[in-house]
Amino acid sequence: MKALTLRSRFGGALAGGALLVGTAHASGLILYEVATPDAGLSGAGYAARAGDAATVFTNPAGMSQLKEAQFLGGLQALYGSVSFSPDAHTSARLGTDDGGNALGWLPAASTFVVVPLGEKWRAGLGALSYFGLAEEFDENWVGRYYVQKGTLLGLSLTPSLSYEITDWLSLGAGLNAMYGVFDTEVAVNNVVGPDGQMRLKDQTWGFGANLGVLIKAGEKTRLGVTYLSPVDLDFRDTPGFSGLGPG
Repeated sequence: MKALTLRSRFGGALAGGALLVGTAHASGLILYEVATPDAGLSGAGYAARAGDAATVFTNPAGMSQLKEAQFLGGLQALYGSVSFSPDAHTSARLGTDDGGNALGWLPAASTFVVVPLGEKWRAGLGALSYFGLAEEFDENWVGRYYVQKGTLLGLSLTPSLSYEITDWLSLGAGLNAMYGVFDTEVAVNNVVGPDGQMRLKDQTWGFGANLGVLIKAGEKTRLGVTYLSPVDLDFRDTPGFSGLGPG
C-alpha cells in the first residue's frame, strides 16, 4: 500500500475518509475547545486576550503580558452526535441499522505553563489536542463496508518564547510538535457467512510553527495576530485482515 499522508491545517477529519489507497489531504477548522477559558468565551479575543497561560498556544506573543510565572490546567467533556438515516437508496441487503451515535462523549485535557526569563523574555510550554475525532458505529450498521471505527488525533507539545520589544509591541514563536494517532477498522464482505475485517493503524510525529504578534493600542485595546502552520502527519501501514472467507 502506498504511504498514506494526511496534511492537516488547523483541523480535523473523519478517519473513515482515509480508507482510499494513495494520498489523502485532510483539512478543517481549528478547535478552540482545548479545556481552557476560550471554550466559555466562544473564542472571543482568541489572539488578543492573553489573560492566562493558555496564550502559549493561542498567541505566544501574549506571554509578555504575564508578569509572573503561571500554570493553567483544564479538563472538559464534549458531546458529539452523528447519525445516519437509511432511505430508499440504501441497499436492502445491508440491513437497516443506522449505526447509532458514532461520537458520544469526547474527553479533553490541557496544561500550560509560562515563566519569566528576565524583564523582556518569557518561556512557555503547552500540552493539548486541537484537532481530531474518534468514531465508532454499531457493528452491523449499513455503512460497515466503509467504516466501523475510526480515530484520527493530534496531540501537541508547544514550547514557546516571547519578547517584549516595546511597551506596546511583543513577538512570539513556538514549535508545534504533534504526535499523530491513526486507527481505522472496516468490515469486509465475505458474501457467505459473517463479515471479515480490515484494519489500518499507525502513529507518527509531525512538526509545525506557531507565530504571534501582540499590539497594545491602548490601556484597554489590544490587537493580536497569530499563525499556526500546517503539520504533516505521514502515516504508513499495510492493511491487516482477519476473519476472511474462503473467497
